[in-house]
Amino acid sequence: PNYPGDIKYFGKISSATGVPTIIKSFSNLYINFDCITTDDAGNFYIGGGLSGTNPVDLGNGVSVSGVNKTVIAKFDASGNAVWAKTFDLGEVGTIQKTIPRLAVSNSGNVFFLGYNPNLDANGKVNYPLYKLDSNGETLWYKDALNPHGIVGVFTNEHSLSDKFIDNNENVHLAIGSTAGFTFDGVNYPNPTTSPSITIYTTMISLNASGNILKGKTFDAAVTI
Repeated sequence: PNYPGDIKYFGKISSATGVPTIIKSFSNLYINFDCITTDDAGNFYIGGGLSGTNPVDLGNGVSVSGVNKTVIAKFDASGNAVWAKTFDLGEVGTIQKTIPRLAVSNSGNVFFLGYNPNLDANGKVNYPLYKLDSNGETLWYKDALNPHGIVGVFTNEHSLSDKFIDNNENVHLAIGSTAGFTFDGVNYPNPTTSPSITIYTTMISLNASGNILKGKTFDAAVTI
């Protein structure tokens, strides 16, 4: 992702023959792809961060602009750009993953978790959770503010990056912290336990409207 002269591409592998097909390729594309998912119609959704040039043409009349913006883009099954939206998470576009989780529900709504490794004006790291409609418009937004820990990005398994919503659009997150955090304004302090515990994990579930259903903190790192 740090060498924009590279060719970036995405495609699919036939379940019947195992033959791979490149659907779309880009040359000199200044977007770091972080994750990809699909819906039942075969549309592709890509999350990443703009890393240099302004604006960026994704084809089919769709472009994005704004250095260090986070990007969610939708392409149809043939690789034609449908829409692309940018979000301001602060300075991104570096080697850090800016979209660690991206998923599409059965009704076509898009969910993603952003990641900004840089401290905001209050000295906190922000890991926002967004729900978009099928046209990419924001339906609701929640923030997770944590001064020291790692929120929502505990998995290095890329194939699981879209496994945080269920069939009813409930959202399930594992939020790790070394010093407590707030989610949507609710404080989740770490419990007082053995000094050997250095990472705590809070499991949080939200319904389709973004209301918190449950939140529970555990004395360990949890990977989902």
